[in-house]
Amino acid sequence: MKIKKRRRRPTRYVTARHRTTYLFALIFLALAVLLLVRLGRDWSTAADAPPRSSCYRAAGLLAVPSAAHPAVDQAYVAVTATWLLAAMLLAVWVGPRRRYFVMAAAALQFPVHLYAVAALRTGNQALLEAGHESENRWDFGQTTAVLLLLVTLIEFVTKVREAVRFEKGLRAEAKARRREGAGTRAATAAAAAAPAAGEPVLAADGHVAENPAAKQATAAETRRESDE
Repeated sequence: MKIKKRRRRPTRYVTARHRTTYLFALIFLALAVLLLVRLGRDWSTAADAPPRSSCYRAAGLLAVPSAAHPAVDQAYVAVTATWLLAAMLLAVWVGPRRRYFVMAAAALQFPVHLYAVAALRTGNQALLEAGHESENRWDFGQTTAVLLLLVTLIEFVTKVREAVRFEKGLRAEAKARRREGAGTRAATAAAAAAPAAGEPVLAADGHVAENPAAKQATAAETRRESDE
């Protein structure tokens, strides 16, 4: 007789969705480390630097003129990468009670990176106009960037609407449970306050009155005997 092995259910944090998230986090972490290494090894703003060592000028809107490069740039990459990984793992591990904090931590990254890109572009505008006029023309790269930005905004609005509908559903469900619980408690209290079938009932004038429970029990017994 062949015994069928029982398939073990995955634990709470090791489902297929969690494993996919962990794999993405590892790949992102590897790319962040490679970027940090590349910044520390090849950073140069000299005019005669080779093309692979040329970097944007970050002084001005993104960093103070006295900032030490590439230390501040590595700090920016390290902080934002850690921020993204923390928000991602919190969304996987933290329960629904902390959902507002997780959503805020994830959404606040967008204005930070958007400001960094705009500051880099503005700070290097003079260099682009000097010898790279093609950077100012509207072509495939700009169109792709705008489309990706539009997709991100649409996704953000969609998720916010889904979260609002989810919250409304939770409130309605909690309200229904409270109403049901109140009705159950009232019925229990009424049943506990009602006299049993064999107990006498005193009227307002002090005389013994007919017990409603006994009357109902007698009527039910009579109906059962007539049916038989």
